[in-house]
Amino acid sequence: MSGFPINRRALGAAAVTLAGLPVAAAGFLRLKYGPTVFADLVARRQLFRLFKQLEALEKKNFKIIDFFEAHARETPGKEFVLYKDEVHTYGDLDRQANQLAHLIQRSAVAAPMDTVAIFMLNEPSFVLSWLAFNKLGLRIAPLNYNLKGNSLLHCIKACNVKLIACGKGRLVQVPLSSSINPTLQYISNVILNHQRKKNAFIADESLLEALEDLMPELQTLGIKVWVIGRNITHNLPFGMIPVDVMALDERTDPIPRSVRDQQPNGDDALYIFTSGTTGLPKPAKFPHYRQVRSSFMQISLMGKDDVLYTTLPMYHSAGLIIGFLNILRAGGSIVLSDFSAHRFWDDLRKFRATIFQYIGETCRYLMAKPRRIDDGKYSHTINYAIGNGLRPDIWEAFQKRFNIGRIIEFYGATEAPFASLNMDGKVGSVGRYHGIQQALDDVVIIVQCNVETAQPLRGPDGLCIITPPGETGLMLFRLTDKLIFHGYLAKKSDQQKKIVRNVKKNGDRFFNTGDLMIHDKDGYLYFMDRLGDTFRWKGENVATTDVAHVLNLYTGIQESNVYGVQVPGQDGRAGMAAIVIIKERPLDPKAFYDHVVRSLPLYACPKFLRIMSEMQITGTFKHKKTDLAREGFDPNVISDPLFFMDTDKKTYAPLDNDAMKKIVIGKARL
Repeated sequence: MSGFPINRRALGAAAVTLAGLPVAAAGFLRLKYGPTVFADLVARRQLFRLFKQLEALEKKNFKIIDFFEAHARETPGKEFVLYKDEVHTYGDLDRQANQLAHLIQRSAVAAPMDTVAIFMLNEPSFVLSWLAFNKLGLRIAPLNYNLKGNSLLHCIKACNVKLIACGKGRLVQVPLSSSINPTLQYISNVILNHQRKKNAFIADESLLEALEDLMPELQTLGIKVWVIGRNITHNLPFGMIPVDVMALDERTDPIPRSVRDQQPNGDDALYIFTSGTTGLPKPAKFPHYRQVRSSFMQISLMGKDDVLYTTLPMYHSAGLIIGFLNILRAGGSIVLSDFSAHRFWDDLRKFRATIFQYIGETCRYLMAKPRRIDDGKYSHTINYAIGNGLRPDIWEAFQKRFNIGRIIEFYGATEAPFASLNMDGKVGSVGRYHGIQQALDDVVIIVQCNVETAQPLRGPDGLCIITPPGETGLMLFRLTDKLIFHGYLAKKSDQQKKIVRNVKKNGDRFFNTGDLMIHDKDGYLYFMDRLGDTFRWKGENVATTDVAHVLNLYTGIQESNVYGVQVPGQDGRAGMAAIVIIKERPLDPKAFYDHVVRSLPLYACPKFLRIMSEMQITGTFKHKKTDLAREGFDPNVISDPLFFMDTDKKTYAPLDNDAMKKIVIGKARL
């Protein structure tokens, strides 16, 4: 991964460093590469030194867990994970991770270079499991906790998982008088100790339920399921084994480094699921050396005294790589939480956070809350916020209202070999790829493309057509010996779809991001849209073919075409499905709603339906999406029957002008 931030304070030395250049040469460089060329050259030199350090670590087979163990030895009492009212130090987590690792060894459920999965919410048990697995040289597949059924089973089987570390679920507050299914209820000692007046905390067992449905097949495959947590007293579903980390009677001595040294640095450390462009989620390969490199992305920003607050799920590369790994490498502290616009700023004050992560939806939700007298007034300092998807229309208002000194917007993809960060505060930009970089590396290019196929257009010579500065095009990343696309645990054809050949000259190879970007004359990059059969909603990637497959399984659906549509005031695109119904089987909106929510995560469920008499197809018999997406869901424009997902009434309801108005002004939940 490239695009590391550079300490800008050092750039003032540029004029001195390059003062020996003849005036004519200096003038030529400024004219050709812009007024910042000397600062850009100094930044290049700093980046070169950093890569030399990284190469030295790689030669030693140094892994990310080595950073953690060094911190645990040097500062065992330092707070590492903060969660609700819990504080977990480096030393505490190191001892518990050693115990869990010894238990895994003794139980012989997984051996070095086997794959294990983590199916948990953002909680300390996730970190504990991740640490133990890394100590043992295991490959880790974090699973999306929103998945269930065939999609979840597909992810487990795709990685040949041997062991699943499952969480207990989140605690929710309900009245004691509420009716609770006794077969699902479990109340641990720690929960009973927190009973207050007429309310009690119980566990939301959606994670356990999702795996319980799959247990017969998991057992047939020989996959073990361990429920990892504290004070586990519940009778778990058949086949699941409780692992109470507070009651483990295991050794606490470190796992010898020789155990994980069996796993070379180029071997897969993580399998992070990405929707890619088509089909079910695919596990993207993430090697150990890339984990280490990625942990330096915030090297000039983050230190051991920082406290990072994140609500982004740890199964995503943003939460796990950009957030967790960077703060671990720095030796700082991380606050794990779920997102609540109501308590967001109170949490930052409570934990004295210095950094927080965001996605575009996070910022919109916070801006939508009524103003408070203490907006932007903190008993501590937020050094910066880092994330992606912050749209230009609210960027400055968000920064000003909440008094955020610095916004670090970035661009990256789990499987992409390059990433960029906007270190300059340029509104709307996701980073800068300047003239001298282009001259020396030529990694990033923007080309003309077919928006239907997300493939580049080619000129008479067979090469791609480069877009001039300021014009929208498809962004490609050059692949080299050091900038590598590691691919997926999937069919070779799925990986080849991401590679574009013969771009600028015959024989070259580039990674297809599938994203429309603008590269302006000053080198700034601006994300415009996502192409192909994927759209993004609520911070999640949604594969249209995966959703269409689920819809087509419903009795009465002849054909479906899924795409994303823009909703006023919302980031990303909401799912919409154009469907053709079998004439003899009228659609039952309530039954169809039940089928959809039973089979898909809520973010992937189509928010709008368009009932068509026949499907629109291209000359090559592919579904037309662009025109349908452009028409959106406006009943004043579309004559076909329209429905929207009414989560309050738990059905698909007719979309009339009144419903449309509520959606547009943000009064309808999507």
